[in-house]
Amino acid sequence: MGLTAWTFTKTVECLPASVAVVLQFQFVWIGVLLDAVYRKQWPGGRRWLMIALILSATVLAAGVLSDFDHFYLTWSGVAFGLLCAICYSFFLFFNAHVVSDAHWSQRTFYIMVGCLASTLVLILPDLEWTLSGETFGAAMLYGGLMAVLGYAIPIVFFAIGIPRIGSGISSILCACELPMAVIVAMLILGEKIAWLQWVGVVIIFVSLFIREPDAEPAPQQ
Repeated sequence: MGLTAWTFTKTVECLPASVAVVLQFQFVWIGVLLDAVYRKQWPGGRRWLMIALILSATVLAAGVLSDFDHFYLTWSGVAFGLLCAICYSFFLFFNAHVVSDAHWSQRTFYIMVGCLASTLVLILPDLEWTLSGETFGAAMLYGGLMAVLGYAIPIVFFAIGIPRIGSGISSILCACELPMAVIVAMLILGEKIAWLQWVGVVIIFVSLFIREPDAEPAPQQ
C-alpha cells in the first residue's frame, strides 16, 4: 500500500488526476491475470466482459471525456501510473495467498508495518519539510485522517475479506472505489459531476453483477 500511494502521488504530479485514476485502475485486469496464473485457470468470457466494462466505465467516471481539453500524457506519468496498478495488484494478490490462514489481526499488523517501512523510506528526502513548524500541524491532522480512513480501516477489511473470496474477485470489487469517490466528492465536497461520469458509475455497478456460470471457489472458508 505504501508503494501504491507513492506511485499514485508521482502519477498525479505528471498527469491530470483523471488520467492517473484510469491508469491506476488497470489493477482490475492485472489482478485477475495474476490470480489466473496462480490458479492455472483462465477466466471465462463473462469475467473478461466485466473487466472490459469496468475499464471503459472508468474512463467515463474519472471525467477524462468530460475534461478532455486538459488531457495530456507524459512517459514518466504513464510509467508511474502502470507501476501503481502493478503494486496494488500484487498487494491484493499477496493478501489472498500469503499466510492466508493466519488471524486477520496478525496479518493486518504485518501489512501495516510493511506500509510504514516502505513509506518512511520513500518520504525520507521530504521528511524535514513535513516535520517543519509551518506544515507539522496540517501534516498531523490530514495525515492522521488519511492514515485511518485510507490505510488502517481498508487494510483491516482487506485482511478479513480477501483470503475468503480470492484476489481475482477482490480486484474486480475494488473497482467500486471510483464510484464511491465520485459520490463522496458530490455529497461532501459539493463537486459538480458531469452526466458522463454518472453513466460510468452506473456501468461499473451494473458490471459487478455479471457472473461466470461456475463461480470462483473461495480459497478459504
